Amino acid sequence: MGAWVLWGLLKQAFAGWRIHKDSRLAAAIAYYTIFSLAPLLVIVVAVAGAIFGEAAAKGELSQQIGNLVGEDLVPLIEGMVESAGRFRSGLLAWVVGAIALIIGATGVFAELQDALDTIWEVPQQGSLKGMLKARLLSFLVILAIGMLLLALLLAGAALTVIGRLASSLPGLAEALDVLNFLLSFALITVLFAVIYKILPSVKTRWSDVWAGAALTSLLFTVGKLLLGFYLASGRMRSAYGAAGSVIILLFWIYFSAEILLFGAEFTRVYTGLHDRSAEPAKQVVEEEKNEEG
Repeated sequence: MGAWVLWGLLKQAFAGWRIHKDSRLAAAIAYYTIFSLAPLLVIVVAVAGAIFGEAAAKGELSQQIGNLVGEDLVPLIEGMVESAGRFRSGLLAWVVGAIALIIGATGVFAELQDALDTIWEVPQQGSLKGMLKARLLSFLVILAIGMLLLALLLAGAALTVIGRLASSLPGLAEALDVLNFLLSFALITVLFAVIYKILPSVKTRWSDVWAGAALTSLLFTVGKLLLGFYLASGRMRSAYGAAGSVIILLFWIYFSAEILLFGAEFTRVYTGLHDRSAEPAKQVVEEEKNEEG
């Protein structure tokens, strides 16, 4: 892909971002995520903990959350997960709690699917079958996140063993840090690819979603660093007082949703470039023609 082609795709993606009002969609996703976060993480820990144990899964989850949003927010999220995963005694109470957990966890992905369908300009599906399908796909993505956490646990264990066996080699620590970063980047790219492939109500090829997933991972990594510098100043926390931690979490989720949706816009225009059966959205094409005119 040449530089001019990439620039053209980015322009089309930005045009789609404006036309589809992705900022508003990202705000809705952030709102739903706040309510779905605790049950979502409970299921993710259960999937990864089935092999490595609950304590190890929670430890890795806390580490990843700390890397993403900062150590200050880890106690807040850990408390949310602990409360959501505490079921009352009795079979009926456990079943009701488990169902509520699944419904709550899949809510954010149902909203995300609706946002992705808006980007692809897919007609709304108001049927019960469509709703059940959306929930099923959402649960599959949750399982994928659990498998991602499991992969991170396996990778961390492998790197620890390698570090102990070859601790005397010069430069090994730096090399392992780079390897860990590349591995995390690759796994996040896989997660974004799964989201772009499974959730939208359109048929796309894996070869098309990888480009958008890689771009999203790159923007996510750079954005995380820039946002970390801003949040480290403490201005937002001091401005909102006791609610500062929740506001920071909400802001971080909104920022991430913006990047995710822009990556979806890029995936759509990239798919239209290679697959004529999935043409770019009509509104974006008209917008591009108006700008050129």
